[in-house]
Amino acid sequence: MTKRVTQDEIEQAKNVDLVSLCQANGIDLFQRDSERNQLRWTEHDSLVINTKKNIFKWYSKDNVGGDAINFVREVLNIASFSEAVRFLNGQDYKQAEVVVEEEKPFDYYFRNESDFSNANDYLLNRGISSEIIDCLHQKGFLQEVKRYDKPVEKYVPHLAFVWAKDGVVAGTTTQNLTYDYDRFGESGKDKPKIVGHSEKDFGFNITLGKPESIYVFEGAVDLLSYWTMNPNLTNSFLCSLEGVKEQSVHNFLNYVILSKKTIPSDVYLSVDNDVAGHRLNDAFRGLEYSTPDGDTLKFHTNIPNDLVVPKDLKTLYQDSLTQLNSSMPIEYLAAIHKSITNFSEKHDIGNGMGYEKYFVCKEEKKKPEYSLEGAVKQVISDYDKQPTHGIEAVKEMIKIGGWLTLPEEKLFNKVVSYIDSYEKGNMQIEDNLKKDWNDVLTSKNQQSFDNKQHLFTNQRDERLKIIKDDTDSKKPFKGILERKDSAPVLFFEAENRKQAVTLAKNYGFYALDKEDSKKYKVNNPNKKAQSDQQAIPTKMKRQFVQTL
Repeated sequence: MTKRVTQDEIEQAKNVDLVSLCQANGIDLFQRDSERNQLRWTEHDSLVINTKKNIFKWYSKDNVGGDAINFVREVLNIASFSEAVRFLNGQDYKQAEVVVEEEKPFDYYFRNESDFSNANDYLLNRGISSEIIDCLHQKGFLQEVKRYDKPVEKYVPHLAFVWAKDGVVAGTTTQNLTYDYDRFGESGKDKPKIVGHSEKDFGFNITLGKPESIYVFEGAVDLLSYWTMNPNLTNSFLCSLEGVKEQSVHNFLNYVILSKKTIPSDVYLSVDNDVAGHRLNDAFRGLEYSTPDGDTLKFHTNIPNDLVVPKDLKTLYQDSLTQLNSSMPIEYLAAIHKSITNFSEKHDIGNGMGYEKYFVCKEEKKKPEYSLEGAVKQVISDYDKQPTHGIEAVKEMIKIGGWLTLPEEKLFNKVVSYIDSYEKGNMQIEDNLKKDWNDVLTSKNQQSFDNKQHLFTNQRDERLKIIKDDTDSKKPFKGILERKDSAPVLFFEAENRKQAVTLAKNYGFYALDKEDSKKYKVNNPNKKAQSDQQAIPTKMKRQFVQTL
């Protein structure tokens, strides 16, 4: 029997210097001019080593990262935790000299700008309700500030998500509001950044009434998106992990219990539908706690589009089952694939149990040659070989040894939960998966726009109606001009909704709909500009408990 590694051995392995580890294993690193204390892998520049803290993050792999042990497992492909520890301690690697910084209280040093328009426009363009934006801005949760952007050598506007804790500011996340496609890629926007000395493992949060439920999100925009789609939420605590951090879930739960003097009955894990989100969700899957008053606190999966199966995968499943003349239900096949990798196109582990059998390819160099069809057919073949079929056959397939280990049992229960949902007819087939709550909101807004006739007018009291013509695949959005004494005429055509609204604005029209006017910045020139400090909607005012 292999001897277990001790805690001292684990600590020694954790503290191996990552730079010397890379040098010894032929991993070349480089530094970008604008980055201090950071080195990147030449082969995959999304893998970043923080030389000051001796930790790494691999951003393109859903924020995989951590210490030297995680590095060996993820990069050098030594899957076993104990083997990784022995590998690190069996070599003459340099120990890192990590300087532990003194914890300092958070200082909100920003000057809030009187002009909130850049931040307001950003949130409106993300689909967030104007009522929510106005309310949170006036309450102090959302601010526009300026931060120094070193690459451009000037101060630029940022949206500040202000973290509240017991009536004081405990931290802040900022979002750069400038577009730079060369620096930030296809979206043109930088990722949100946590301001230094913000409280560790905490984040942006909103309290609505006396919390009976906690909703956990990865980011503030997802939180606001979910609230926008569910405006009648009451007695709830909405919180952002500012990433995918298990400890933050525990910290928020403790905060609600101690600060709000209440024990919630439900925690809804509303994280992204990707491998990192599912790993976090699996850490709490099936957990229940008994409360002192005899009730139960339960954790629930609230991942967007979690029962969606990509259309191309369903086709692959059906074709493979037909070719092998298999009796395996397609629901079983999809559930196994979903549970292990979350349909990851990179074939990464998408479960929190570390289960790697079927569908997983950890070696980066082998991924281009990996055959998903081969993996699908292997699962089908293994199922058909079982002496009995059904759920028991799935359990036998999941076992790697002679008995079902605890992680394997957890994975089996996960598979069964998806099978149950799929067999009840809840499997949804789609081409494009919306992976986070803002994606879902944006999609709903697009559908709403497509089904709505947007109305505009001008100072001559002419009416302009924007409609969608589904028979025109090139320029489906039509601007129809209506005058009092003449028949409606086609005024312009556009490829998309934004182009249509821009054309309306350029022709001197302004939106009749208040929400359109705010969202698309087509303002009534005759209307007096509203004050920055608008009255807080009464409905919103009643919901809030804490203020800054």
